Amino acid sequence: MNCMLQILQKICNKPEIQSVLFDIDGTVIDSKNPHLMSWIAAIREFLSQDKTPSFVGGGDDLAITLSIFPNVSLRGALRISERKEQIFSEVISTNPLQLTKGFLKLVEDLKESDVKVAAYTNCRKTTADLMFENVGISDIFDTYISADDVTSAKPDPEGYLSLCKLLKVEPEQAIVFEDSVTGALAGINAGISTIFMGETPSEILSLVAGRINNFEDLRDPY
Repeated sequence: MNCMLQILQKICNKPEIQSVLFDIDGTVIDSKNPHLMSWIAAIREFLSQDKTPSFVGGGDDLAITLSIFPNVSLRGALRISERKEQIFSEVISTNPLQLTKGFLKLVEDLKESDVKVAAYTNCRKTTADLMFENVGISDIFDTYISADDVTSAKPDPEGYLSLCKLLKVEPEQAIVFEDSVTGALAGINAGISTIFMGETPSEILSLVAGRINNFEDLRDPY
């Protein structure tokens, strides 16, 4: 058995792990700054002002749009979120995204042990595919779910439960990696052991199975 898998089993106190489910933005891919740059540019276009949005990680683009532009119609919000997506594509074409340290090694170890790997992102499928291509991981997941595939976004457990069904595993046989409160709650609400990436907020500290700074932490004794 691979060392990284053994450390995961120890963190979550699980003798058997059949699947590992990943959030994308901020967990697998370091995309915070490109997204922020894209929102600032979109706000500048539609509001003709410079404004840095303060939004909670884990939200989908439409929800974020409505939080920035509370008085806009749904049709208008869709237009703004689509424009933000266009800007994001332009930003990462000249400033390539980066994978979180240790991700590729972890996936390699998991696949060697026949552990299924999948992802759930609040991004739309077009954005997710764009990011996967940008960092060269288009074929790395057994399957993935985007905002287009669910009716209720994180923290609702729908996405992670759907992944378990697609992979034919029980929630207690899976592990989730997340970097936002809403994302972590989605995993927890699905009954899946959830590991938080980064400094864990106090409101979920007692609910997560553990925390890491990046996937390189799984190389060392826990």
